[in-house]
Amino acid sequence: MNHISAKYSSKVILRHSISKFDVKIDNCKVEIESQQEKLYVQISGRRKEEKLKKILSDLETLFFFYLGSFPMLESIQINGNTVDISKRANKFKTSNNFLKDNLVICDINANTVTEEKIIELRKIRSYPIYSFQCLLSQSYDSVITNHKMTLLLHIIDGMYEKKTLAIEKQTIKDKYPESNKGTVGDYMAAVYWLCNNYFFKYHKKYACEIMPLLKVTQYKFMSRLAETRNWYSHFLKESQKPLRIVKGRDFIIYFELICYMIRLSVIDRIGTTVDENRIKEFYYTVHDWILAIVYDTDEPLKSNTYKIEKQWNEFIREIEKLQKEKMDDDEDIDELQVKND
Repeated sequence: MNHISAKYSSKVILRHSISKFDVKIDNCKVEIESQQEKLYVQISGRRKEEKLKKILSDLETLFFFYLGSFPMLESIQINGNTVDISKRANKFKTSNNFLKDNLVICDINANTVTEEKIIELRKIRSYPIYSFQCLLSQSYDSVITNHKMTLLLHIIDGMYEKKTLAIEKQTIKDKYPESNKGTVGDYMAAVYWLCNNYFFKYHKKYACEIMPLLKVTQYKFMSRLAETRNWYSHFLKESQKPLRIVKGRDFIIYFELICYMIRLSVIDRIGTTVDENRIKEFYYTVHDWILAIVYDTDEPLKSNTYKIEKQWNEFIREIEKLQKEKMDDDEDIDELQVKND
C-alpha cells in the first residue's frame, strides 16, 4: 500500500470551501478537503508511487481549470517521507492577476472531481494545456503582453478538435457574408469554434454588451484574433492585417476573455456541469472593467462585483464626508470657546 499526502494553500479556496469527500480514481482512494485557505489531498492505493503521483498531477490540473489558478503546494509526503518541492515547475506559481473569486468556474466537490472527469482530462493533448498554464504563471508576468497574446492564440489551435474543420468553415461562410471576401482558413475555424461556443452564446443570452464596447461584430472579433496571430507569427509588414490588436489595453482585455473561453472549453469537454450565473457574472465584470479602463465611467454597471465595489466606495466617501463635517464642527466650537474666554 502506498500513500501520498499533500497540503496546499490558496486564498481562492478560502472563499470556496471544500467539505471532505472521497472518490476512487485508478483503484486508489482519494480524499479531499479544505480548512480555511488550506487544501488537503490524500491518495492511497496498491498502485506504484508513480501512478499515485500521476493522479495527484491530474487533480492539480483539474483544480487549475476549475479555480483559474493552481493552489500553492506547501508540502508533500510519500509513505511518510517528505519530498523536496523546491524545484517544482514554474507553471505551478500562478500569477496574482488570476487569483480572483470571479474566475472560479466550478467548486471542488464529489460531483466535479470524479474518475470519469480525470479520464476525459487525460484525453486532451497535454502540450497546449501545459503551455496555457505557463502563460498564467508568475514567471510570465514580465513577458510583454503582445508576445503572451501570440502564444495564447497558438494554444487555441492546439485545443481545437479538427474533426469538424470543414463544417466550421462552411458555417462561417453561411453565417458571416463578409467572410466571402477571402479564404476562411483552418485557424479561423478554430477561433470560431472557441468563440461561438464559449463567448458569443453567453454574450447574446445574457446581453453582456462587451462587443459593442469593443466596437466589433462577431466576425470582426474573430478576425482581430486571427489577424493578430498571423501578423506576429509571420513577421508581416505594418500595413498588413489591419484588424490586428494594437493597443496595450486591448491586448489585456482580449487575453482575459480568451483565457476564460479556453478554461470553459476544457471543463465542457470533460463533462462538468457549470453554473451559468458564474459565467454571466464574469462576462458582466469584463463589461464593467471595459467601462472603467476604456471609457472612464461606471455607468451602466452589470456585475455584482463592480456594483458592490461602487457601493463600498460611496460608503467610504460618505464616512469621510461625515468625518470632515465633524472636524469642521469641532473647529467651530473651539473658535467659539476662545471668543467666549
